[in-house]
Amino acid sequence: MGSTLISQFIDDELKLDEKERFVKGVRQDGGFYDETLELLAQESLLRQMEGVTPEVEPLLPRRRRVAWRPVVALAASLVILLLSVLALVPENPPSVTHRFLIHAPEVDTVAVMGDFTSWSPLALTRVGVAGYWELTLHLSPGVHRYAFLMNGDLLAPDPTVVAREGDDFGGMNSILRIKEEA
Repeated sequence: MGSTLISQFIDDELKLDEKERFVKGVRQDGGFYDETLELLAQESLLRQMEGVTPEVEPLLPRRRRVAWRPVVALAASLVILLLSVLALVPENPPSVTHRFLIHAPEVDTVAVMGDFTSWSPLALTRVGVAGYWELTLHLSPGVHRYAFLMNGDLLAPDPTVVAREGDDFGGMNSILRIKEEA
């Protein structure tokens, strides 16, 4: 039978024939009889408590307090760390403007290539009609090696620079010393 049937009997929710079956079940089954008595005792307690309102804490969540001092200390530490790291990062090295100029009226293209271009050619621009080519770059102070590439296949050192050295391919590179501007 079960506690549902007992609750329905207590609450007077059973039809007459169901009540009869319930009473016969209580009389025949000792366990059912004991369970019925327990639930009747609980029902009696509940009826005595009707109208009594138990004190209950509100179910609203408590607001969490944030301890601001540790948060501010952490933020200040992160700012100090960031400033320290930035102080260690080297500044951009100073650069010096240098103008490459060559007189080559017999060629169609001129490029410069050197250690400052990772040996990739950078095209010079024809200036006027007299055969001059030029390119202005910002170079870091120091010693640079370079050569001119003419018509895409002829490498030649800069005729205006005296300092030269041989390259690994049997050609010559010009040596340019860039001093830091004061």
